[in-house]
Amino acid sequence: MRTRTEIHLRINAHGAIEKCDDDGFQATLRRDGPDYYFLQFSWGLGWEHASLSRWKAGPRNLRLPLVPTWEDMCWLKEILWEDEELVVQYHPRKSEYVNHMDNVLHLWRPTDQEMPSPPPIFVGPK
Repeated sequence: MRTRTEIHLRINAHGAIEKCDDDGFQATLRRDGPDYYFLQFSWGLGWEHASLSRWKAGPRNLRLPLVPTWEDMCWLKEILWEDEELVVQYHPRKSEYVNHMDNVLHLWRPTDQEMPSPPPIFVGPK
């Protein structure tokens, strides 16, 4: 995880932290274009966890939900973690599904153990 000062500076360049506690924060962010994002980031119990939702302003101040893109999640990783830190997006066991909102994606990183990763060649040649 980047330092908290670094994270705050990076978030303030794109929006504002709205709520901050000892174990995490919430922020509203903007990127290129009219869409905005709601970020929740927490740490504790051996994990760092970020969730990101994307919203489009609709008619009469309606918020239209959009699923974050791969690029959105890469942007989020860049804000919160160092370039060489490994974070993952899990697809959990069906019996462990939790879905409070359809347009939220999550990134996870364990803090108390090294996470394995497959060889890059499995994806394709560089």
